[in-house]
Amino acid sequence: MAKSTLPAVSLQMPESVMGKAMNVAFVGAAAGGAYLLVKKLVKDAQRTSALKDYGNPNSTDGLAARFATQFYSAIVQTAEWVNDTVGDGTDQDLVYKTAGEMYRTRVTLYEVSAKYKALYRRDLVADLQKDLSAAEMESFNRMISSGLSGVSAPAVLVTVAPGFVLNERLQRLAFVEAGTLLGRLADNYVLPDNRILLGFLYHSSVRYIDSASVKQVSNVPA
Repeated sequence: MAKSTLPAVSLQMPESVMGKAMNVAFVGAAAGGAYLLVKKLVKDAQRTSALKDYGNPNSTDGLAARFATQFYSAIVQTAEWVNDTVGDGTDQDLVYKTAGEMYRTRVTLYEVSAKYKALYRRDLVADLQKDLSAAEMESFNRMISSGLSGVSAPAVLVTVAPGFVLNERLQRLAFVEAGTLLGRLADNYVLPDNRILLGFLYHSSVRYIDSASVKQVSNVPA
């Protein structure tokens, strides 16, 4: 008896189906690329518009662009103090000054944040919350809503004599010369010999220095 053979099963996708699948994949990739391109063009257009607004300082958009630039300067560009080894990194005076100007000109935080995003691709509120303490954010919000009422600049430490900067474990980190701008006053620590160490903020950490080596100022010296 002759053996029966089963016909071979072909797993090859029909050309019509394969072509459709390739077309769908191509269209999807093209759409994704087009979306990214359009997104970039929109961002570029927003930045170009914001730059044009900056050249018209008498308009609300122009003021918002200028305030956004001042915030960027205070938070990002002014990140280096006189001695960046132990510097703080944010110009609070300029932040508060800009907030007061916003109140007087009735420019909203929403308008300034939009220009900040368009010009610098950053989130203004997130940058402020990262660099300012809870108390400072409260002062900032108060200035925006009511002007300068009840707001004072935080005390800043400046060395009047050479001294060592210590970490939280009171280990020496760096030696600084007189006239070095350190950072915002944070707390103090009394040593067994009754000497007082003053703490100042360095980014999210606290650094210490002998109180005899520093003075407190309310405004950053020129």
